[in-house]
Amino acid sequence: PEPAPRGPAPPGTRLEERPNCGELLVADRDFEPGELVVRERFLLLGPPTLPPLSMFRAVPEEIGSVRMEGGGFPEMCTWDAQYLKLLFAFTNADAHVQAEVLRMQDDMSPWSECSKAIARVGAWLSEQRLPWLEHMDYDVLLRLLRLFCVNSYPCGSAGKTSGLLKWGTMISHSCCPNVTFSSAKLGEDFEGHYRATRKILAGDVLGSSYMKPYVLLASIAQRRRMLWCLKGFICLCDRCCHELARPDPARVLICAECD
Repeated sequence: PEPAPRGPAPPGTRLEERPNCGELLVADRDFEPGELVVRERFLLLGPPTLPPLSMFRAVPEEIGSVRMEGGGFPEMCTWDAQYLKLLFAFTNADAHVQAEVLRMQDDMSPWSECSKAIARVGAWLSEQRLPWLEHMDYDVLLRLLRLFCVNSYPCGSAGKTSGLLKWGTMISHSCCPNVTFSSAKLGEDFEGHYRATRKILAGDVLGSSYMKPYVLLASIAQRRRMLWCLKGFICLCDRCCHELARPDPARVLICAECD
């Protein structure tokens, strides 16, 4: 199906398009620390497990792994098997859900190890001629795998799986996030919640971290290497731009003798 129109943003937010950034979700009012900023039902959710059939077998590890250039951690970029669950969910989703998914962006650097790993997996899946993917050509398959990588969020409340959120995908990455993500089960539905980590003012761009919280304590070089591995982009958030021009406060120890 054709990509769906975006529609109105959640209450208290608005969608803006900015040069070199694309579409961003922005606060339309002030939010207090701990306040729920965005709450939405998962648009697409992968199953906890795939059917026990040979056509759903796991992608071989050597296919989805690419060694990272240069020294440091991580040493290897490995394709996330959760994306295969999302691909299965997409193929079985209603047309309007597929249209909403296809509206999402899939930008990542073609030179990143992340992009290369996805391309290898896409080629392998195409070569297998799997019955459940017989109507999907390589270009569409590759775009979906990139899209899942860029936009998916873990949904621990539904088991070991991940999903897509229509508006969550509009929340930018930030190494100094003003919202934090969690999943929740409410009745039979699973939702993504974004709560304010600090005071948010109207007009502030909403930003959450795509990395584990402890990685935010790392240096700019380490954070950027991790995001290059996970999502295939170089972070240009306010914190990273500040640390490029000034000393990194995370690398400084305060003297015990000084005030």
